[in-house]
Amino acid sequence: MAANSRVTIAAHAFAWMELARRRGREVLTPEEVTASVNTNAVIVRRSLGDLQRAGLARARRGNGAGYSLARS
Repeated sequence: MAANSRVTIAAHAFAWMELARRRGREVLTPEEVTASVNTNAVIVRRSLGDLQRAGLARARRGNGAGYSLARS
């Protein structure tokens, strides 16, 4: 995947997570982000994993699993 496509997906995911946070939802599932980006779920999960490794997103496992922003 081209680097500019990965940046676009990451920016979209950040915007989507911030919008959800402002509406009272701290955690979004990868499927919710995928539906908004309209791309393959595997690509979104990889991008969210990259963001987590960079310290920009947090992953929650188990009950209430999903991703949230690591910083405001």
